[in-house]
Order: sequence, then structure tokens, then C-alpha cells
Amino acid sequence: MYKSTTLQPKFELAQTVMSNTLVGLLLPVAALLAQTFASGRLAVTPAVWLAPLLLLVLLDRLPNWRGLALIYGAIFVAFLLQWDGYIPAPRPIYVAVAVGYALVSTLPSAAHLLSIFMRGRTDALTLLAFPAALVLVEWLTRALSPYGSWGATVYALPRSEALLQLGSLFGLAAPAAAVGGAAAIGAWLLRDGLGSNRNRRVLVALASIALVAWSWGAWRARTSLSLQPSVAVSTVFVPISDKSIIFGEVDWAGQVGKPMTATDQVFLDLYLLNKTIPAALESDVRAWFVAKQEALLVASEQEAALGSKLIVWSEGNGVALFDQEAAFIARAQALAKSRGVVLVMTLNTKRVGETLSQNKALIIDADGEIRTSFGKAKPVPGAENSFAGTGIVAVVTTAVGRIAGVICFDADHPELIRQAAIGGADLLIVPAYDWPDIDPYHAEMAAWRASELGLPIVRSASSGQSAVFDAKGRLIAASDAFGAAGPAMRTRVPIGRIPTLYAMIGDFGTGVPAVLLLAAAFLRRRNREV
Repeated sequence: MYKSTTLQPKFELAQTVMSNTLVGLLLPVAALLAQTFASGRLAVTPAVWLAPLLLLVLLDRLPNWRGLALIYGAIFVAFLLQWDGYIPAPRPIYVAVAVGYALVSTLPSAAHLLSIFMRGRTDALTLLAFPAALVLVEWLTRALSPYGSWGATVYALPRSEALLQLGSLFGLAAPAAAVGGAAAIGAWLLRDGLGSNRNRRVLVALASIALVAWSWGAWRARTSLSLQPSVAVSTVFVPISDKSIIFGEVDWAGQVGKPMTATDQVFLDLYLLNKTIPAALESDVRAWFVAKQEALLVASEQEAALGSKLIVWSEGNGVALFDQEAAFIARAQALAKSRGVVLVMTLNTKRVGETLSQNKALIIDADGEIRTSFGKAKPVPGAENSFAGTGIVAVVTTAVGRIAGVICFDADHPELIRQAAIGGADLLIVPAYDWPDIDPYHAEMAAWRASELGLPIVRSASSGQSAVFDAKGRLIAASDAFGAAGPAMRTRVPIGRIPTLYAMIGDFGTGVPAVLLLAAAFLRRRNREV
């Protein structure tokens, strides 16, 4: 008996040590796995919610720099895996981006830890630190990063009509706050439980706020739109090349600037490798451009004959040498006038010998007049050689309504395209070009722009998903294509804008409250009795 009672405490201590060691080893691994599947190409819904929770639980076990270091490491490694193929950059640059992204993404966890330290306990205000910091980090990233809103929490979640409607109020902040808030509450409950009335009241209050927000979103998603009559729209494209615009897919060594030797890869040779055109091939090269132009015009003519009143080409699909551009545009104007259609003509105009090309689009009205010409304001870093546009989003009046246009990656920068709503547009046109890794991720992002701005969007993609969204971000039609010509996407789009809070105040309306809430989480220093 004496031996048994003596050994029992030692046995229990050994069990505790073993249990703590096991948890200490498994928890970082679980956090890494969840983080890996919480965003990017590997995203699955449970991991989106679980990853931040496990990071905070890990921080509760190691409430110091070691906990933050483990969180940083998990985010860094996960980033390298989950964004491979999404970010078109050489490996050293890709790793550098991962280093910076992981550092910024660790800040919400640091804010959570600092809030508890400042207040001396976990209470309602400390629960605000992590979600407020997450919203703030995503806001600053959208404003400062060349990748805009890529990586926002909501893009990793499945389409939810109720959640989507919250974009009209708070943009991308609502889902970030929801995921961050759930993580903070979950970590708190795992540590402190619901033993006190105060804890139960806090949980009921937060759950009530979430329920009201979700119910409002669900109600708004079900209500119909009272807009102008719909307009028949077609998106068309012709295949240009089997080579992607992604430079990493091209063997550059010893080729850049050399003369072309054949015409089987004109796009690759001129636009990516910047080769010169020998006199013997000039007529054949010019004929290649003319054939692509003719195919687009014929396809547009066919869509007009079928009743479409708005025809949208995909990004850069209208290829032309610089001295061919004027004649090509004149033919497009003649087509629009003769058929009485509004034509959004895209151009990728090349000067032989210049590294950068012109990536732009023209809105040609039904009378054949050019209402506006806009260049791509945000060329994809590391993926395309084109001149950057002015970043001014003009709104013009056409036969089908007031239209604004941006090109592909521009639409991933909410504050940039908010100009369309401010200018009173009734429709936003987004010619686009995707590659397989980002499909349909990229097209789904456009749904949030429609909800935020209260604007219907027509997205025409030559490789990837063409899609039409109504003014609430709800999908009207979609069509996928990669590399080969297929039937045009034909549908009807309701023209007209509905007012939204986000269109009026933008990210300022969520960024400032996030700063105030974060400051409140650090408001009071540690009580002496704690």
C-alpha cells in the first residue's frame, strides 16, 4: 500500500508530461495542415475556419515569442504550398513574397497576444483583437500589395448568397471578421469555458449579431431586383496561342530578340520572346494577325445576327501590329454601326522591337463612335509585358446604358473599380484572361465586386470562366473554355445599379472601425489584483 500511494503521484505526473508533450508535438502539425488548406488552390471550407482557431490555441499554450514563431513558420510553409501556380513569379521572388506575407499574416495573432497582456485577462474586448486585426491586415494588404485582394479570407469559402450580400455593406471585411471572430471565441471557450454568467452573456451577444447579419443577407439574396429591362449580351473570343502569358512556361534562354524562323508561334515569338520579323516572313506574319482579326469580327457579326445588343471580347484577344490598329478599329466601328450593337473591342497592339505592348479596350457605341478607350491599370506582376493604364475608370453613356470597363486583374482591386459606381455606371465590363490554376477562383472574385458596388458585371475570358453576375453578385450565366474556340456565351443581363454602402464609403468604412476596435482591445492595462 505504501509503495502504491508513493508511486501514484509520480505516475500521474508522467502521464501529464507525456500528454503535454504529445499535444505540444501534434498541435503545431495540426495548425500547419489546417493553414495549408485554408487558402489558395488547396482551400477547403473546414480548414478556413479551423486554421485560425488552431493558431490561437497554439498561442494560448505558448503565449510568447516562441508561439508567434511557430505561427509564422506554419503560415510561411503553407503559403509556399497553397499559392504555387497562382503567383506567376520566379522562385526567389515567390519565396520573398511568402516571407513578407507570412510576417503580415502573423500580426493578428500578435495583436491577440498583446491584447491579453495589456488587459491582464480574456474578456469581451480581447476577443475583438484578432478579428479586428485580421480585417485591418486584409484592408492594408488590398491597398498596398500589387496583388490587391488576392488571398482575402472570403475567396477560400464556398459561394454563399447570404454572406455575399454583406459585401454591399462591408466589402471583404464581413467574412474576415466572421472567421476571425469565430476563432477568437473558440479559443476562449476551449481555455475558459462557459463557467461564468459573463462568459455566457458575451457568447449570446456575439451569436446574436452573427445571426442578425446572416438573416439579413439571406433575406436580401432572395429579394428581386427592380432594374431596367435586360440586354442580350454575348462574350466571344478566338484562340491566339497554346502558350500562356505566364513567362515561367517559356524557355527564354538564347531566344529573346532573335529573328523569327517560322510563323507557327507568332504570339510566343513576338509578344513573349520579342523576336524580330525577317523580311521573308513579314507577309505571312501580317496575314496571321489579319486572320485573327477577321475571326473576331466574323464571330461578332454572328452574335449580332442572333440578336445580341452587347458584344464583349476577351482580354487582349484583338491582336494587331501597331500599323494595323487603325484599320482594325475602323472595321470594328463599321460592324457596330451596321448592326446597331455596342461592341467592347479589346486590343493587344505590338510594336516590333518594343518589350511592352498595349493592352486596352474600346467601348464602341451602336452608332459606331468610340465612347472611351481604357488601358489595363494593373498588369499582373511577373506575368505580362504591357504598359500600365492611367487607372481612371471612365463611365460612358451607350445605347444599352451607362457602362464602365476595366481589364482582368484590375477587378481584383476594389478601390480602383469603385470609381465605376461613384461615376454612376449601370454595368461593369471586365474582359479577362485566366490560366488553368486560377480557374474558377478568379472568376468567383468578380461576384464580390458586383455585390460591393451594386453593379451587374459581364466578364469575358478567353481562357477560364466567362461569367455574368447581377447587381447583387448572383450568378446569371457562366462558361468555361481553355485554348480552343467554342460557342459564345449568350445570356441576358439586367442593366442598372442599386445603391450600396460599400460603394459610397469603400474600405474606409471598415478600416477605421477596425482600428478603433483594435485600440479598444488594448485600452486598459493589467489590473493589480490579477
